[in-house]
Amino acid sequence: MSRLPGWIAVCGMASALAANAAGNITGRVVDFLTGEGIERARVLVQLTPPGSDRPVTLVALTNSEGTFGVRNLPGVPCLIWSEKTGYLGGQNRTESQATIPISDVEASAPIVLRLTPQAVIEGSIVDPGGTGIAAWIKLLRVVPDKGGGIEFQRDLQVDESGEFRLAGLEAGSYYIEFAGPRALVNQAKVRAYAVRFYPDAADLRSARAIQAKTGAAVQLTLQLHVAPSYQIRGRVPAASQNPSLSLRLPGEPVAGMQFFNAAWDDRNRSFSFSGVPPGVWLLEANFTIDGNAVQGSRIVTVEDADVDGVTIEPAARAN
Repeated sequence: MSRLPGWIAVCGMASALAANAAGNITGRVVDFLTGEGIERARVLVQLTPPGSDRPVTLVALTNSEGTFGVRNLPGVPCLIWSEKTGYLGGQNRTESQATIPISDVEASAPIVLRLTPQAVIEGSIVDPGGTGIAAWIKLLRVVPDKGGGIEFQRDLQVDESGEFRLAGLEAGSYYIEFAGPRALVNQAKVRAYAVRFYPDAADLRSARAIQAKTGAAVQLTLQLHVAPSYQIRGRVPAASQNPSLSLRLPGEPVAGMQFFNAAWDDRNRSFSFSGVPPGVWLLEANFTIDGNAVQGSRIVTVEDADVDGVTIEPAARAN
């Protein structure tokens, strides 16, 4: 049995809208893949009432068949879009929005708004014994429009259960970087969980891309490994004000959380990073010298001992 659409009437928003009422909008919100109606999707209509310079937004919900209606609209253009948890939608996606001119009481023909089911990457992070552990995840995406470059998407702190869920994703190729608590004390030796890329790579070049598909969930288990950890210690030019220092793996996008934080000694103009596992690292600094912002970077290789005497100069002074 067919049901009436979920209607919202423009009333109480002041008479400015009702007095200038010109028409109604009817339509349906459907799944982009199946074409089936989506129940309880939000439909938002944004317009600027006559005589006002401030837009207002009206909200309706679809019924069990995905239909909706908004009536008593003034004769002005409307931007309408739909959204629902579990789907990609909103006013910035072509398939889920429309611009409608309301010019008479007949209004527009019924419209169709399409929501694309999200892709999901989920799973757990475990310690070497297979037990869930608190950790950090950084999600990176391959961007075809930028020549296949890697772009930061988001980061996530995982609680002690080790379970994670990265939802609301576009279909595409992704990389996951993950790390556990920074330092462990084991038999008087400082050890740390190494920073890894899925499935078990030391750097982005050796990592495997994860293929996320529309409307599907990818299940992963990410296992951390314990490795000896060391310090990187050094100095910066005396002429610089307090610099911003970062340590990351080469090829990793700059955006997102930093797995290592520098301890800074202003009196000695020195810095140190602790809990750094063996590997090749990119040390970067943002300096302020004579009121000018300058940058510097260098590669630091950590093998089986602390690294002392590291200097990092602004790029203009590197030669």
